[in-house]
Amino acid sequence: MNNTLPTAEQIASALLEKLTAARPAIPVDIALWDAETIGTYLKRSTSVVRERVVCQPSFPVAIRIPTGAGQRGHALWRAAEVIAWAESHRERETA
Repeated sequence: MNNTLPTAEQIASALLEKLTAARPAIPVDIALWDAETIGTYLKRSTSVVRERVVCQPSFPVAIRIPTGAGQRGHALWRAAEVIAWAESHRERETA
């Protein structure tokens, strides 16, 4: 059994490999969020998002990308619209 610790160069190399393999960040103004991501943002469970949030008339309209079989895909929402919707529910300051 080898009990030697990795060198700084090995650690840096492994870290660089992980960073370059990571997906690039998508700007919030074009990102599409699913119900789970919306739940994370709103600090709600995915089931609460599906059952109580996205069904509200004021919530942004979903985008559904067709599947290869021509069926409607899972609902997605523009992140910027979800954020704007959440901000529209900010409580007003009391005097």
